[in-house]
Amino acid sequence: FTLTVQYKVSGSADANDLMVSLPLPKGCTPLEVSDGGEIIKTRQAPLLRWTPGLSAVGDEGLLRCQVQLEPKVFDEETTVQFEASATADALKDITCHPMSLAVMPKPLLALTVTADRADTIPGERIGYTLRVENVGFSTIKGVTLSNPLPPRCRYASGTEGGTYDELADAVVWTLPAIASGGSVS
Repeated sequence: FTLTVQYKVSGSADANDLMVSLPLPKGCTPLEVSDGGEIIKTRQAPLLRWTPGLSAVGDEGLLRCQVQLEPKVFDEETTVQFEASATADALKDITCHPMSLAVMPKPLLALTVTADRADTIPGERIGYTLRVENVGFSTIKGVTLSNPLPPRCRYASGTEGGTYDELADAVVWTLPAIASGGSVS
């Protein structure tokens, strides 16, 4: 996502050697810094720094960077706080507006269907395995999986709680919660 830092110089004197800094919270990786900024690696966390230089009273600025959230850190709903600071050669009234970002990771499912044989003749049973994998960043709950039967096929039996829905002509499963990276077959 793009993070924008907004600053404003107020007071009665210009700000020489203005420097704006933004420490990134744990789990945030800077990808790119624009507007003349730089990424400084520190022991605690990356620090983004811009040096706009001379800024007159009343000047406002927007400084941008591309940041990626690490999935293993942000695997559930949370709010991330970003707070930039500004300094200049002399004490000036420089305001950097704090920012917050609501993180709502979404589950993403991958479905794989395999049959126990490539060819069959009428009257033989075909076994299907459905594998649902959560490739998203958060646990998913309340998933119902519906597998319509192919044309000219009849339902024989289902496993793992699968039931036949005559109206939909499909086998239906109610899946348990699937954690990020987990799967159910």
